[in-house]
Amino acid sequence: MVRTFITDRETTVSQTFALTFVAEGERALSDRWHMAFAAGVQPLIRARLLVRLPDKYPGVDLVFNAISAGATGRWTVEHRARRFRAGITLGGAAACGYRESSAYSLRGFSVALFAGM
Repeated sequence: MVRTFITDRETTVSQTFALTFVAEGERALSDRWHMAFAAGVQPLIRARLLVRLPDKYPGVDLVFNAISAGATGRWTVEHRARRFRAGITLGGAAACGYRESSAYSLRGFSVALFAGM
């Protein structure tokens, strides 16, 4: 990633719209251990990038659109003891474009540890 300080007026707006279908479930592994999962499919993702450079292109909006598909997933295992809970959640997301000429892509993985009452 490269960051450069600029003095020109510039505006960039990024928007993502997704149609998502999700399946979720939970299962007791024992009286204290529980597991939960969620899986989502996104058959239609629309990504839009709007760039305004009023000093370079006055009155012109540069708009880029991309159509993609994606999937998400999350898996949680937790230990429950009276009011105390602790566990781990693993998650991931991915998206890829239908066309190379207007591609929107996403790759992500997350790990979360939690504890609380």
